[in-house]
Amino acid sequence: MNPCIDCRIMKIHKAGKYMRKIGAAFLFTGEVLGQRPMSQRKEAIELIDRESGYPGYILRPLSARHFDPTVPELKGWVDRSKLLAISGRSRKIQISLAAEKGIRDYPCPAGGCLLTDKNFSEKLRDYFDHTTRPRIRDIALLKIGRHFRLADGGKIIVARNQQECKMIENLSGNDSRFLVPLNFKGPTVLLQGNALEAAVAKMLHYTSRMVPDTVRITQNHRGKETVIIRGKETVIIREKFHEQQPHKSCGRP
Repeated sequence: MNPCIDCRIMKIHKAGKYMRKIGAAFLFTGEVLGQRPMSQRKEAIELIDRESGYPGYILRPLSARHFDPTVPELKGWVDRSKLLAISGRSRKIQISLAAEKGIRDYPCPAGGCLLTDKNFSEKLRDYFDHTTRPRIRDIALLKIGRHFRLADGGKIIVARNQQECKMIENLSGNDSRFLVPLNFKGPTVLLQGNALEAAVAKMLHYTSRMVPDTVRITQNHRGKETVIIRGKETVIIREKFHEQQPHKSCGRP
């Protein structure tokens, strides 16, 4: 779900509106031709300029001489002869330029946004396929845990480590079922739906240590906390009001 071009159009459009609002003359960016294969090809950059609504007013000083002169160059506001012609994925020239200017505190090149990650994109597509009203909290959940879509449209999210146990708890809402092992050490689970048996099965599957014949799991749902009891050979989950006991921490990494 590579959104880089749409993202650049949106950001430059908003920057252009702000430019007009404060009376600035033009925009400039640190983009380098060819540095990123999706959004910094020449044809992509020209498309971004047109679609943003501010063609001719976007100056790219590091690669300016690879493009036609912009309005600030044509009007003499900027001396084109002092602009650069950097291209390609190497950052050596930029790093050398920073050193020459005494600039030491700058961010190192890093990975792209999550929408360029295959696994995250698959989870996001699945989320949009099953959601009519997306929520920020749900998007944050997509970044953590193991995700399992159920046949009835529900979803199970299993924490992978102790940190994710806490994060899932913080992101769980009253409309979800938050499950925590009570008499054994295992991962916390978030259930979006009503498939309790499937959620418990996933919890037990990802539990690394031996579990007792009868497991006890706390469930928090719509502000009500109950205990789920599941016997070794039992397929039906029984619930009763929660008896206050400390639960075990998340176990399996």
